[in-house]
Amino acid sequence: MFSLNHNWGDDNSLSHTDLQLLEGASGKKAKRKKGKKKKKNIANVSNLRPSSSQQSRSKTPEAKQPDDGSYVKSRSTAQIIRHRSKVDSGKRNVNKFVQRLQAGRFRWVNEKLYTIKGLEAFQMFQNDPNLFHIYHSGFQEQVDKWPVNPLDNIIDLIRNRSKDLVIADLGCGEGRLAQSVPNKVYSIDLASKYDHVIACDMAHTPLEDSSVDMVVFCLALMGTNLLDYMKEANRVLKIKGTLLIAEVCSRIENDSNFIRSLSLFGFKLKEKLMLSKMFVRFELVKVTDKLKKKHIEGADMTTLKPCIYKRRSATEKALDAVHSHFQKILVGLEKHLPKQYLKRRSKTKQG
Repeated sequence: MFSLNHNWGDDNSLSHTDLQLLEGASGKKAKRKKGKKKKKNIANVSNLRPSSSQQSRSKTPEAKQPDDGSYVKSRSTAQIIRHRSKVDSGKRNVNKFVQRLQAGRFRWVNEKLYTIKGLEAFQMFQNDPNLFHIYHSGFQEQVDKWPVNPLDNIIDLIRNRSKDLVIADLGCGEGRLAQSVPNKVYSIDLASKYDHVIACDMAHTPLEDSSVDMVVFCLALMGTNLLDYMKEANRVLKIKGTLLIAEVCSRIENDSNFIRSLSLFGFKLKEKLMLSKMFVRFELVKVTDKLKKKHIEGADMTTLKPCIYKRRSATEKALDAVHSHFQKILVGLEKHLPKQYLKRRSKTKQG
């Protein structure tokens, strides 16, 4: 408390207690001012910092972003993956459809070859050469699944014989036998895409009488006029010439009846060899040129059943419709193809 005798004009006249009270009041004010300044500074700093929501938004991409700049949003990558999977599945479905269509066309051509005469088959391939490609591409897919290829056995047999033997390969396909042996080989089939293959009806070949030492039918006895094929084989073969026949075992119902029918065309059995559970090979020798009409008419080649693949879901009419429709599509596409592509395609066909 202040004294009653206090002189208000003289600062030195303040008592010790009065000075303490004044100093305490001024100190509290100074502290209050400092506290307000700190709060203002803190508020200013907090205004400069981003909020918690802003920090979370800014941190998420920065944490995933690598230094090399190859950052891609997770959503976009997922969309790309889903899109690619859809495209891949679409391609697989298209490939499956194309494979089924090709398999159906192969079965259709295969059945035709077994149920019509050789001359009709020759004309069919001449009118539509693409059918020959369809058949042999489908046939090659079947060959790749076989444990044994009978043509390989025939090639090995001929390599162990004289190089001077002249051979007629009837139903040669792509003519692989002629390219695998050093002998002179006449490669003959219903259609040809190679220069060394002669395209003709195998019942009427351009070969001269008694001009070859060996005739080969490797899975080639197809059609309804097998008697004409046997007569042609007898005509072109020399006396004591060899006839080789390789066939599917399931086609031959009775071996003895089949061999007897071949004997009526002037052939005598020399060897029967089972190549596997699936294939059998007959080696016969020509013993006579003179064929009696009665004997030929009595020959029963129906013991050799046609090798027709089972249809899975389509009938013959449906396959014909699919084939004709597919041909129309191809013709329509070729009209819109560039000339350079058509030239390349014609060169590949000629090659």
